[in-house]
Amino acid sequence: MDMRRVLSLLSTAVLLLLAVSCADDAAVMSELDAAESVMEDSPETALAILDTMQRSRLVSREAIARHALLYSQALDKNYIDMTTDSIIRPAVGYYSRHGSADERLKAQYYLGCIYRNSGDPEKEMECYVRAERYADEAVDYKAVGRLFSAIKALYFDLYDFDNAYRYSLLSAEYYS
Repeated sequence: MDMRRVLSLLSTAVLLLLAVSCADDAAVMSELDAAESVMEDSPETALAILDTMQRSRLVSREAIARHALLYSQALDKNYIDMTTDSIIRPAVGYYSRHGSADERLKAQYYLGCIYRNSGDPEKEMECYVRAERYADEAVDYKAVGRLFSAIKALYFDLYDFDNAYRYSLLSAEYYS
């Protein structure tokens, strides 16, 4: 076999593998869309969808990050308290440079929730402050409301009642 034929076969194989992985990535994103669509009203269903997904199918950084964010969200909404950041870390890393304001806000918010669960209010507040940077651009008002409510609770625990009251009012604006 001459070199041109070998290169032609190799490039065909690479293109075929790329096409297959893109098709599978679209299917994975569709499953993640399904989990996200039921997250608010049926978080137990969202968690079941995410639990049944084969992790080996998560090949793109975007799919890995999105799964990590949705999984962390589903755990939190199902009152399963995580105290380690191993699940949310891929989302935090990816959304620090990519994604929408909502995704960036949620990644920092759920990392803050982990620090809340592990009893580290300083790191919790750092995450919430980073998340708050995206509040003005976010369109998921419930997520912004949750963030402000969490900040309010943290200020309340610190006996900073003025800031607790201020964030209580901000939270109420997003829930109404």
